[in-house]
Amino acid sequence: MKRIIALGLALCSPAALTGEAQAAACGPHEKIADVLGQKFQENRSALGLAGESSVIELFVSEAGTWTLTTTDTRGLTCVIGSGEAWQATPVQPAGLNS
Repeated sequence: MKRIIALGLALCSPAALTGEAQAAACGPHEKIADVLGQKFQENRSALGLAGESSVIELFVSEAGTWTLTTTDTRGLTCVIGSGEAWQATPVQPAGLNS
């Protein structure tokens, strides 16, 4: 939650961060991606479609911090989760020693 609030503070003035704004840091995709890169050294590691109306992206830093975002068709991106100790695992084909 602290990282979401920090991201929100980087996107708008502290006075604007009240109530629901603290729960979800949202803004233009380019701005969110820039803040994640500059403030947390996170780069996009993966992405996927969520239905026909949004894209889910995972941003990860070499230090292991991570942020999960969703972007709608208008380009509005919201942070939906963040944390630490991200560990990439090797991809194994399904059904083979899984």
